[in-house]
Amino acid sequence: MSRREPPDKIAAELLAANNHTCCICRERGKHVQFHHIDGDSSNSVPSNLAVLCLDDHSRVTGDEGLGRRFTPQEVTIFKLRWESMCAEVTEPGDEEDEPEEPLDTFFQTRRIRAKEEYARTFPMEKGDELICSISADDYVDISICTAKDYQKWLDGEEDLIEYDVSEEDVRHCDLQTFVAPRNGKFVLVVMNDNEEDVDVTFDAAVWAAEEEEDEEG
Repeated sequence: MSRREPPDKIAAELLAANNHTCCICRERGKHVQFHHIDGDSSNSVPSNLAVLCLDDHSRVTGDEGLGRRFTPQEVTIFKLRWESMCAEVTEPGDEEDEPEEPLDTFFQTRRIRAKEEYARTFPMEKGDELICSISADDYVDISICTAKDYQKWLDGEEDLIEYDVSEEDVRHCDLQTFVAPRNGKFVLVVMNDNEEDVDVTFDAAVWAAEEEEDEEG
C-alpha cells in the first residue's frame, strides 16, 4: 500500500505543534515525515500521526534489529512528551517566544553485556532536573548517584550509594523527579544482572533549575 500524506491543514498544524522537529531525536534542521502510529495509512487523525526524521522513521518501521525497539505505545509517548514540551511557550507579545531548550539531551539504544553495567554522567547544578525514560528487553536495575560514589563502587570500596529514584527489576522506567541537591556530576547507572545481553533505550534530558522570582516588598 502506498503512503498517504495527511491533509494540508492537519500537516501544517502537526508540524507547528512539533516545531518541525522529530519527536524522538529532537534534532532541529533534519527532514521529517509523518508516521502513522497504528500502521493504517488511511487513518490521518492528528493523534495517530507522529513527526519523525528519516532515520527514526526507518528505525520505527524496520522489521529487524533496533527497529523492533519502537512499539506504537512508545512512539505515542515520544509524540505526546515532545508536543507538550513544544507547547510550553511564553504568552504572545513576550520577548521570548521559543520553547525552553534542555541543557543536555541523550538518546541512544545500546547493548549492555551480561553481568555488566552502563553509566552516563550528567553535569548538573543545584536544582537542575533530570528526566529520563529507559526501556529494556529484559529486567535491569537503575540507579542515580554522584560521580564520586560511582567511582568508589567501581573500585570496590563500598556499596553503590544511590538516590530515591533508583529502581530494581524493571523493563521500563520514567525517572521524572530527580533534582540535583547540589552542583556536581551525577551518574545514571543501568546494571544488567542477567545471564544474557540486554538492549536498552535511553531518552534523557537535563533541564535548568527554575529561577526564583524576587519577592516584592
